[in-house]
Amino acid sequence: MTKDQTGSGLCNGALSFLYAEAKKEVEELKLIEKHHKTAVRSLPEWMYNYLYVCRLLERRETPTLAYIRKKLASENKTLTMYGKSAQAIALSGTTYEKVAHDALQSVVEHTVTSPEMGRYFDTDRAFGGWSSYRIPTQTFAIEALQRLASQMPKIDGTANAQLVDELKLWLLQSKRTQVWNTSRATTDAAYALLSQSAGANEGLAWGAVSARYKVDAAKVQATGNGFRLERRFEVLRNDQWTKADDAVRVGERVRWVYTLIADRDFDHVSLKSTRPAGLEPREPFSGVEWADGLLCYRMVRDAENEYFVEHLAKGKHVFTDESIVVRTGQFDGGIATVQSVFAPEFSATSTPMTLKVRP
Repeated sequence: MTKDQTGSGLCNGALSFLYAEAKKEVEELKLIEKHHKTAVRSLPEWMYNYLYVCRLLERRETPTLAYIRKKLASENKTLTMYGKSAQAIALSGTTYEKVAHDALQSVVEHTVTSPEMGRYFDTDRAFGGWSSYRIPTQTFAIEALQRLASQMPKIDGTANAQLVDELKLWLLQSKRTQVWNTSRATTDAAYALLSQSAGANEGLAWGAVSARYKVDAAKVQATGNGFRLERRFEVLRNDQWTKADDAVRVGERVRWVYTLIADRDFDHVSLKSTRPAGLEPREPFSGVEWADGLLCYRMVRDAENEYFVEHLAKGKHVFTDESIVVRTGQFDGGIATVQSVFAPEFSATSTPMTLKVRP
């Protein structure tokens, strides 16, 4: 894997440790099978990743590797997309060639595609991390396609090279909205993008033009690019939160219910929500909080609240923020806006509202 003396020593030491752990685990599993007279159906996925490494380094065959390979060949529905990519690579060129081909076929079948985003995974079986998202899974799928390109030049009628380019396009598009602040995510992505380029994404670039203008708040319409934002106003009555269709009273507890939908993973997102003059925040202090499952920094300003989210995963997020009604009158509630600080071209606004308060 590396000709550097220091790197080679570290690699060999790690492989020796992994082999000892794998051998120990296999011996225990064989005892369990002998005692219960039934076969163990599944192994920890790290053992399959170890088999993948041994396959790349062309390590000599051992009973431990043969046992892991046989179990990997019998896996069907339990593997993640990362595990299936390892299965395809580790079993290719062995007596389990068909299993390898079926695994890669399954990986492709679990992807979706769009002209803008390319090809990507939209399934819970494609695991992601807090800061690396699904980049390791994406890059491993690219590697599996490239390593089996000569054996499977087409999958479901689509050329192997085209599948790779579509997967790479998703990586490039993801970089528009993500920081990739871990060495693994960056290294995996760089390796995948630079390896065996077919040229379809060569020279890909993007840009955006933005303009600021003033308009009557009552005329603002809900719009969005990359986001969809809804803001609902509720009041607490009889211990139940209900939609505030009519006027509220001084002293009542009210809340905003924000529904934020992101069409991709975003880093560094800012949501600003104007606050009617007749309301005061029930929690007046700024700080980090867990807003109904969304970790954010909440900043209380004179006329608005701002929420800064470091990592916003693709999907639907709903959270609330309470206020107290403090004065009577009719107040302009303004709008809520959300924007990616990392990629400002992605933003959304909610519809405006008017607040009526009676004594």
